Amino acid sequence: EFIYFCKTEGNNTERIRRRIASLSAFYKFLRRKRFIKENPMEFVIRPKKGLPVVVQTFLTKDQYELMKTKLKEHGDLQLNTYAMFSISTMARVNAISNITWNQIDFDNRTVDDVLEKEGKIVTLYFSQEVKETLLKLKEERDKNEIDSEYVFISKYDGKWDKVGTDTLGRWAKKIGEMIDVPTLHPHDFRHSGSQLLALSGMKIETISSLLNHSGLDVTKNH
Repeated sequence: EFIYFCKTEGNNTERIRRRIASLSAFYKFLRRKRFIKENPMEFVIRPKKGLPVVVQTFLTKDQYELMKTKLKEHGDLQLNTYAMFSISTMARVNAISNITWNQIDFDNRTVDDVLEKEGKIVTLYFSQEVKETLLKLKEERDKNEIDSEYVFISKYDGKWDKVGTDTLGRWAKKIGEMIDVPTLHPHDFRHSGSQLLALSGMKIETISSLLNHSGLDVTKNH
């Protein structure tokens, strides 16, 4: 996750390696001073040479509408729900992976008690359109007798379980290929959701609150 985050921030391989080296040196110092017992950076895998930088994408209104059309034509209801839900809630990929049906309040169109970055517990909000899509997905699951507490699922060793972040990455890439944006990755739905809200005229203070950012400067920078 550390390497993935660095890539999304535009860091190339050498810069990531330098960051890891600096952090490792800091933790070695703490260990020598007996503040810690082990160096956590020893468990971080160093990136291989030439690791590509993740391109940050902000979908335009036209690309968003094209995505909706292509997903409906494709006919995969879960894939469609994932894209629409991700853009509407602007949730991070780990949060998306762990969303359960019990957390969803359909009446108020919220997802409650969501564990987000740095252990924050937040509330997510989704549109009426997403509500209808979620209900269709739930109806499809009941019809096919698929019993899982998680909203987004995949089969592992013959059993349904929550979808992993790697799989969500593949889903995003698949969606990107449909709209000729091959670099699309899960965090781009968060970027795009906030961008579309800004284009619709929403105040940046409100967008920052919906993104659960720690401050307005974070929203402006990213």
